[in-house]
Amino acid sequence: MIFRGLRITFRKSCNFENSNQIFCGLIKTTYFRSPLFINLIEAIYIEGTRKTPSISLDPKGIIKIEGRSIPEDAELFFKDVISWMDSYVGSNNGSTRIDLAFEYLNSGTSKVVLQMLKSLKDLVASGHKLSINWYYEEGDDDILERGEYYASILGLPISFIEVE
Repeated sequence: MIFRGLRITFRKSCNFENSNQIFCGLIKTTYFRSPLFINLIEAIYIEGTRKTPSISLDPKGIIKIEGRSIPEDAELFFKDVISWMDSYVGSNNGSTRIDLAFEYLNSGTSKVVLQMLKSLKDLVASGHKLSINWYYEEGDDDILERGEYYASILGLPISFIEVE
C-alpha cells in the first residue's frame, strides 16, 4: 500500500505473542520517498546450493548473484529477491552495482533475471548511477551471449568480464 510516499509491504504470517506490538511483526519493508526519512530495507543473503545461486542484496547499493541457477521453480525461488528489488528501486537515490556471475542458468532463471534487470532500468531513467558487471568463464559463449542479449533488448550498459 502506498500513502503519501509511504510504502509498507506485509509478511504473510504474524506472531501474536506480544499483543502490545502495534504491527505484530507485520512490517517487512517500510520506506519514505522523502530524504528526511531513513531507508529501512534490510540486507539479504541467500546461501547457494548445487541448484541455486548465492545471492547478496545490500541496500547500500551492491547486488550480487553468482553460481548455478537451475531451480525447479525459478519464480518461486526468486520471489523474495524480486520483492526486495522492487522496494529498493522505489527507495534508493544513490548508486547501484550489480555483479552477475552465473555458471549456468535455466530458462526460468533467464526470465526472472530479465525481469530484475527491467525493474532496475527505472533507476537509470531517474538519473541513478547503475553499473552492471556480467562475469563469464573463459570460452563460455552461452553465458556471454545471454548477457549480451539482455544488454541489447534493455539498452542497459553491461560490462562483460571474462574470468578463468
